[in-house]
Amino acid sequence: MEYALLGSSGLRVSRPAALGTATFGVSPTEADTQRVVDFALDQGINFVDTANSYGNQPRFDRPGAPSAEERASAEELVGRAIAARRDHVVLATKVPDPVGPGPNDGSFTGGGLSRAHIVTTVERSLRRLRTDHIDIYYIYYAHHPDPVTDVADTIGTFEDLIRAGTIRYYALSTYAGWELTEAVLTADRLGARRPVRHQVLYSLAERGVEAEVMPAGRHLGISTTAFSPLAGGLLAGGAGLRAVAGPASTHATLCR
Repeated sequence: MEYALLGSSGLRVSRPAALGTATFGVSPTEADTQRVVDFALDQGINFVDTANSYGNQPRFDRPGAPSAEERASAEELVGRAIAARRDHVVLATKVPDPVGPGPNDGSFTGGGLSRAHIVTTVERSLRRLRTDHIDIYYIYYAHHPDPVTDVADTIGTFEDLIRAGTIRYYALSTYAGWELTEAVLTADRLGARRPVRHQVLYSLAERGVEAEVMPAGRHLGISTTAFSPLAGGLLAGGAGLRAVAGPASTHATLCR
C-alpha cells in the first residue's frame, strides 16, 4: 500500500484506496462488518470514511436486508469495528445531515452548518464512534446546503473544535469551485485554519469536476479525494469492490 500526504495536515493516508462505509449494515451486513474492516486494515488501508447519516436510513434499504429501523448506524458499526485499532486509523465523518425533524435539527432549508447544529452533531458522532476525537470532519455541502448560515460562523466553529481537540482537521465535500474559493478566502480572512482537503464525486463516468472544481483546488493547495471512483460499481466488473475490501464502498486519494 502506498501512502499520500493529506494536504497540509502532515497525515499520511492510504492511496489509492480508502474504506467507505455508506452501506454498512446492508452490504456488508452488521455481522460481516468486523471482517470487512479487519480485511481493509490488514491490507494497509488506514483511512475510514463514514457519516452520521450512513447505514440506517431508508435510502439504503435493499431486499433481504434488515429495514432501516432495525439497523445500527454506520458510525456505530465503524466504532465497534475499529475500537481495538483506533490509533492506527485516520477516521473521517461528516456534517450537516439532519439529526431530527425540529426547526434547529439541520433541515434541508438551512441551519445544518450553524454552530449549534455542528456541535450537537459532532457530540453524537463521537458517542457512536466510541472515540474522543475525529481526525477529519467534512462539511458535506451539495447534499445539504445551508443558505442561512454565514460561512464565517461555520469556519469559526470548526476552528474552535480543533482548538478543543474534538476534531483534528476539517475538510469540504461537494463544493462548487466558487464555494471552495469562498471558504478558503474566509478562513484566511479570519486567521483560521484552511480545510485540508476537498471530496468530490469523480470517476470515468462522472468527470464534471475536471472543468472548474479540481483546478480551483489545485490553485488553492487543497488536496482532492474522489468518492464513488468506481461509479457505484458500474466500473467494477462485479468483483472490483470485493477485491478491495469486501462488499463495502471505496474512496480514492487522487492528489496532494
